Amino acid sequence: RIECPIMVNQMYGGKSPNWSLEELEEAGASIVIYSTPCLFAAQQAIEAYLDAFEKAGKLPGEGTSTMAECNAILNDDLHKR
Repeated sequence: RIECPIMVNQMYGGKSPNWSLEELEEAGASIVIYSTPCLFAAQQAIEAYLDAFEKAGKLPGEGTSTMAECNAILNDDLHKR
């Protein structure tokens, strides 16, 4: 009934149901934030990297990116928007 953007903050353990993207779209959500799930995923990646660092005794080289590669990915993503 009201014409305005609707934002939903999806988080683990929150009060909102864990709706699919399709359900959120059908409910009228135009912005969905997944802050804590993304932070949890980042934490897992950091822990895996540090485990590999500890086992190798040095910075793991495989599966890592240079700063230039990371910047190129970010710039490419910005231009797609």
